Amino acid sequence: MSASYPHNEQLPAVSGIPPILASQAQTIQGAYVNSGRMSEGLARLQSSRVMFQQAAKRNSSAAERTEGAISALLTAMQMDVRQRIMHSEARLSDELDGVKTRLRTEMAHNHQTIERHLQDTAKMVRSVMERTRDDAQCGLTDALEFLNICGLKLQEGINNTENDYMGSLAQILVSNAWTTAL
Repeated sequence: MSASYPHNEQLPAVSGIPPILASQAQTIQGAYVNSGRMSEGLARLQSSRVMFQQAAKRNSSAAERTEGAISALLTAMQMDVRQRIMHSEARLSDELDGVKTRLRTEMAHNHQTIERHLQDTAKMVRSVMERTRDDAQCGLTDALEFLNICGLKLQEGINNTENDYMGSLAQILVSNAWTTAL
């Protein structure tokens, strides 16, 4: 097909081609143009899939960095609380023996309670971070699966169009050979 004939204009008749086959030239030309468009669409779809994969990697990396930063903050907070408790205990050692004993007991209990609270808080934060990372991964995984399905369906359509085009082209070649032989 020549690029100088838009697909909506009638091509000039080729001598010897039966009119029934000449009328199919428009169909073949349209199939050829659509095949090219579908190939371009498939390439763009595959580029989108790669971009989604890269975004998934970046999201996963950001979640890990955030989890590390939160863990470091919780550890620093835990150390600060421990230092404050130790400072309070040192100050109390100067108090009377009876008061000192009572306060040490309370401090030990408070220390255990704070430790439990800090550990529970750290567990909850880690759990939330894991769920957030899993939710982001699931969303991107679903999007990638959808893109893959679209790509497979588009590929199937392109293959069918190319098969139809090649079949029509073969019929035209046989017709040309037949008219030449006559």
